[in-house]
Amino acid sequence: MRSLLFFAPIPAVLMSIVLMQFVGVSRFVWIQQVVVSVFALGLAYAMSRRNFVAVSTKWHIYLVLFLGLLLFLPPVLGSSPDPQRWLVLGGFRLYIAACVLPLLVLLLENLIHQRNTQAQIWIFFYPVIAAALAWQPDASQSLAVALIGLISIMRTDNRTVIKLMCIITLLVASILSSAQPDPLKPVSYVEGVIQLGATMHLSIAAILLLVLAIIPISLIWIGRRHQHTTFYLPALYYLVIDICAFLQLTPMPLLGFGAGPILGYALMAYACSRQIQQR
Repeated sequence: MRSLLFFAPIPAVLMSIVLMQFVGVSRFVWIQQVVVSVFALGLAYAMSRRNFVAVSTKWHIYLVLFLGLLLFLPPVLGSSPDPQRWLVLGGFRLYIAACVLPLLVLLLENLIHQRNTQAQIWIFFYPVIAAALAWQPDASQSLAVALIGLISIMRTDNRTVIKLMCIITLLVASILSSAQPDPLKPVSYVEGVIQLGATMHLSIAAILLLVLAIIPISLIWIGRRHQHTTFYLPALYYLVIDICAFLQLTPMPLLGFGAGPILGYALMAYACSRQIQQR
């Protein structure tokens, strides 16, 4: 059952190759996509098969803080007036929100809903994430975080005024992200993959939509089977981003070109697998 987490993205990776070859991108580009996919998903799967070593809450907190810090790096290190959503490592650009958020959402939800009344103070981390995304700005990722944060915050036992403070901050950050102009034009094999598939044949577009549905459906199904409702939030994340990508507002996760979404999914799948094993 846990293996499904790592095999669910394979159809999307294969269709990505078809799309990139159709538009005639460099062979190096789609080979790079294959290498990143095989490495990330293969390593995550191999690590998930090893004996489980429980991670303390302290290290859990350190990881959440580290991932949150990564979201601030693109605008801090960038100097261009254009949106700063990528962490540049030499000649390699990593879409940091897509790499970080699937895992961060899962870890944060686990922290908030621990059997510890003090743990619920972590709902304030959602506005921190939203602030980083508004600074970049990234409207699609900000919308996903706002919806996930709203659900997570409403499930807590915090006082109503505290919940309202967090929710209002999330909404304001999401509005600010959307209000800022985005000069970046969609690329057919990144943001416009469904439309690209439709130009090939309507049946291809239908197949692409089914391929995209595999990931959120798998997360919901596995979460329900193993009684891990926290898996529903990454599923919601992918659903929101898929819709935004269909509107060509953001890169389509796992379908099309981009290393960040693949790495982000692999990290999240590994964490989900460990969570199942822990129970």
